Amino acid sequence: DALAPMCVLVARDARRLVARDGGLRDALRVRTALRNAVTWNVLLMSNAGDETSTLVIGAHLDSVPAASGANDDGSGSALTLEIARRYAEAHETLLPRVKNRLVFAWWGAEEIGLVGSRYFVKTARDNPDDSPVKLEDIALNINNDMVASTNFFRGIYKISSSMPQCVRDASEKISKFHRELVEDELDLLYDDAIMSSSSGTDVAPFLAVRIPGGGAFTGTSTRKTTAQARRFGGTAGAPYDACYHRSCDKYPTNLDADVHLELTQANAAAVQALAEMDDLRGYLFAGAGACATAADAPRAAAAVDLDDTAAWYRTPFDADNAPFMAKPRASDKQ
Repeated sequence: DALAPMCVLVARDARRLVARDGGLRDALRVRTALRNAVTWNVLLMSNAGDETSTLVIGAHLDSVPAASGANDDGSGSALTLEIARRYAEAHETLLPRVKNRLVFAWWGAEEIGLVGSRYFVKTARDNPDDSPVKLEDIALNINNDMVASTNFFRGIYKISSSMPQCVRDASEKISKFHRELVEDELDLLYDDAIMSSSSGTDVAPFLAVRIPGGGAFTGTSTRKTTAQARRFGGTAGAPYDACYHRSCDKYPTNLDADVHLELTQANAAAVQALAEMDDLRGYLFAGAGACATAADAPRAAAAVDLDDTAAWYRTPFDADNAPFMAKPRASDKQ
């Protein structure tokens, strides 16, 4: 098929053009380069735990070309690595307690359509002999993407009502551990971060094939509300991350170390609790409904198209296109 160059005009630039004298007429010079590239997923698997009940804890390794990627997603990659490091250092005490296998994953090429995580899920589904993990053996996914935004809200995943009820119910039981650590032990506030199979982050392919997901999130270029500024501090009306997909996304200036530590602790507590659970699937899917049955879930997973990169490619440059929604708690609604 013939390929045509394209460019993206984000909403704020479009508004600037509309407001300009002389109308919308303008000229653009577009220089396009097409090339093939190789990317990798990096996987680290525990030698303890039931292989048929696997936790996949992931973050993406790439950034957009314009950015160094300190927050997006160096913060999530570092969080995931820290949990893996804790298990490695304390293997004599922690690993004997692991009942469900741990897979730590660092995904390639997230920014151009969740390529790495889609490949992992597709291979686990369609070519299990070529995959280190079979799809039916994955109990859940915990995703760590942008967890140190400087004007943060402390977001804990809540799965969108667009997803099947069983996926929402099971995912809620994952997020319960994050919330308990943040709210009860650290005595901190949180908001819901709404996620679905159409969110532009690596939990989406897992949700699409009805694998429950959880995680934490601190915000992209969407602007912080007045209610969130009261809850979390920071600046109302300013982006959660003013350097999102920009060259200023650098270490250490574009990271909030305190919220990164808090969410690392919350993730570590959730992973440990879920990894040490005797009947993880029973816990996740108790009362979750028909779509969690052995007959229905594989049919639903098989129907998901994981090949079409264009369908999965979402680049939220600003608030009008951001895939993540921070949901105010009821007491914060104005």
